[in-house]
Amino acid sequence: MSTQSRVTNFGDQGPSQMRYPGISMSHTAGSGVSAKIRKSSKFLKQQDLLFKRVNPCLDDQPFSILSKSLRTHEVNLRQLLRYATCADYFSMALGLSFSFLSAILYVATIQSFGLFHQFFSEDVAAPCLNIRTTDGTVWQFKYPYLWLCITLTVLSFFENVLLDFSAGRQCKRLQLAYVDALIRKDVTWFDCYIDRDLSFRVRKDMHEIRMGIGEALGELVFQTTASTLMLAASFMLNVKVAFIPLLIAPGFTIVSVLKLNAAKAIHQEDRRAYKPANDVVVQMLQKVLTIKTFGGEGKAVNAYASSLYCVWDLRKLILLAALWSSLCWFISMVSHPFLIWISVDYFDDYTEKMSNIKNCKRCDTSLIWVCPHVPIFGQLYTILMYLVFAVYFLSNTPMVFSRIREAQYRAAEAFFCIDCKTGIDNISKEGHIPRQKAIGEVIISDVTFNYPIRPLKPILVGINIAVHPGQMITIFGPTNCGKTTVLRLLLRKFDICEGSIQLDGTDLHTLNISWLRSQIGYVPQCPVFLNGTIEENLCGPLKPTMEEILRACRKANVISDILALPLGFKTMVGKKSNSKITPLQVKKLFLARIFLKKCRVVLLDDFFCNVDKSNENQLVKLFESIRENMTLIFTSRKISDIMKTCDTVYVMKEGQVLMLSFLVASVLICNFVTGYLSLCF
Repeated sequence: MSTQSRVTNFGDQGPSQMRYPGISMSHTAGSGVSAKIRKSSKFLKQQDLLFKRVNPCLDDQPFSILSKSLRTHEVNLRQLLRYATCADYFSMALGLSFSFLSAILYVATIQSFGLFHQFFSEDVAAPCLNIRTTDGTVWQFKYPYLWLCITLTVLSFFENVLLDFSAGRQCKRLQLAYVDALIRKDVTWFDCYIDRDLSFRVRKDMHEIRMGIGEALGELVFQTTASTLMLAASFMLNVKVAFIPLLIAPGFTIVSVLKLNAAKAIHQEDRRAYKPANDVVVQMLQKVLTIKTFGGEGKAVNAYASSLYCVWDLRKLILLAALWSSLCWFISMVSHPFLIWISVDYFDDYTEKMSNIKNCKRCDTSLIWVCPHVPIFGQLYTILMYLVFAVYFLSNTPMVFSRIREAQYRAAEAFFCIDCKTGIDNISKEGHIPRQKAIGEVIISDVTFNYPIRPLKPILVGINIAVHPGQMITIFGPTNCGKTTVLRLLLRKFDICEGSIQLDGTDLHTLNISWLRSQIGYVPQCPVFLNGTIEENLCGPLKPTMEEILRACRKANVISDILALPLGFKTMVGKKSNSKITPLQVKKLFLARIFLKKCRVVLLDDFFCNVDKSNENQLVKLFESIRENMTLIFTSRKISDIMKTCDTVYVMKEGQVLMLSFLVASVLICNFVTGYLSLCF
């Protein structure tokens, strides 16, 4: 029977679509890739409002294909703002309005700057702007350029503040949802999806999203509005003059886009070429102790140096990027003055106006905007400034738009993580809680399982194990035969493919996951403490008294080891501590924590590995004394004395088990028949 697990309904999307809006699996590159991913055990299929894992696909690389395909999709702008509230929408609308007004004032500022030539006239004390109303009166504004600059600065300030605050608030909500979704994922998710450091993922993705929905949106509105108005104003001043320099705008924009694409191509090729060297570094860090033990530092550095790529391999892309960059400078620094110099001949009354300027005579009897035309010097300067900034803004628009697209790509991956509900929610409050404390009956019936990341390799094939309250069993077998996997399935770290696992007659997938794991004590092969004191690691979320802690430590036969330490229970443990605690003492401390939790089911993974004979005998006596109140399940890869006291010994090989009575197990232990596994199968 297939195990089902409760998850949230994703909607009415078909099986060919991924579980977040706007991203369809039908667009995945490669022949047959969509079908492979749809069959992958990572995806959940709806059936009667429950979800179950479908059969594994026949390809061993669907997850790397999926990870690559995720980076080719994006969410639209409306979905990008899914965590915006009404206040955020209002702030964004106000900020974008300020950006639009800033663009208008920017154009007016350049126009007023063209009036500054009058400041050099002898009879003008200060540049000013005259506006004639319908009744004939004239309003005069002194220093219009200065007042426009002040207004523009204020608008730009409020624009950035509003957009940044709105983007920051949205990213905070997204970040909380992102981390909450990640912490709820089961082990399958982390095996299949996480291909980058988690802290780097959250920090980098949130930064790109914040820039995309904040600063980049304001820049896009400002630059498109300003460039459009500048081009329109240039044509209004003089069509002939504006038309000739405008011819360079398409070329400048095309060259800028080519420059941006060349830079991206260099970055992608650099990452691809560096991958062999990165693999060498990863292996080097994993084996750093071995390298230092045998003095292989020089060899490791030489291996890294030989795997590095030569920059000459990227010569074509580098030369192209340099070419487009130099063309951008050439067009901006040479073309504009040259074209403006040619276009002067198209001004009306050019000879008369130039002679007046040379003779320091004013062209008109009133100040600039009372008459419909700007004098020649200001008009040339204004048109030049308009076209320079318009072309710059137009060429910079693709770069700004690419930042918004990058935010959409990053958001697609984050939203996929948030929207894709796995079968096992680690902190879900759903599920059945049959009683306050479990009784301890464990039944495993016809269970078949394979890890989703390796669908072609079956780990368990139709195994059957039964443990009743007060019993003690051992699962014996060689390395990689599936012993630890059985314990992980009992903890529901994974969901099984076929069969059923029951605790006290109830299927595991129907139980509340937090309650289930609180009822089962687990000591892994290599237990590791969190950074903290021994007392903090023993108590965890519990709040026991010191008397209860001492009682549990005495029961685990570890109290003398703790009191022998200089700081006792306040001794710091974990990866960052320097305390000298043996692996056996760590296992005993884990046992003490299980006794504090009062778990009825205890799983001990290869507990007697690297334990000497005297300590093993003491531990066997300890487990014999507590077996009446607990269900004890051991795994072991060596024949140990604990098997003599077990009710049943399950011998495992290649994912299959053979149940032996304790009498047969005792005979095997006494005879110490090496290689008896091959006789059993």
